[in-house]
This record gives sequence, structure tokens and C-alpha cells, in this order.
Amino acid sequence: LQTKNEDVESVMSKIESINKSFVLKLSELHPDLTRNDKKIALLLRANLTTKQIATLMDCSPKSVNMARYRMRTHLNLTSDTNLVSYLKSL
Repeated sequence: LQTKNEDVESVMSKIESINKSFVLKLSELHPDLTRNDKKIALLLRANLTTKQIATLMDCSPKSVNMARYRMRTHLNLTSDTNLVSYLKSL
């Protein structure tokens, strides 16, 4: 996954095009999510690890974990609800 910026954009656009209905439903149910939240949600739904997401987004794994935490708050999920399972259920 360590690629050039154009390749990252290509991967993201492919993931977004495959999951258009998911993005629409997520936006409809949770309109307060940021673009970054939606991007991370797509990558989590694609079964990428925190480390892989950090590599793609050119940030640290700690930043991805913080974004996951904020996303859980925006989605009103309890600590015992699995974030990835919730995203896959949409």
C-alpha cells in the first residue's frame, strides 16, 4: 500500500465508486460526518487495518485511531458496539 499520491487517489476513487450506496446511506443517517470520517469509514468497511489506513492517508496510526474514536462519537455508538460491524451493516 505504500504508493504514490496518484495511486492512492486511484484506490480511493475505486473504493468510493464500488460503495456509492454505502456513502449515500451513511451521509443520510449521519449528516454531521466529515469528509475524512467518510473516507475512513470506507477504508474500514474494506477491511483495511489501522496501519494500512495510516499509510494510505499519509498519517500516523495514532491519528487514525483518534479519527475512529471521534467517528464512534458522531455515530453514537457504545463502546461495546464494533465499529466495522456497524459500518458493514449499513
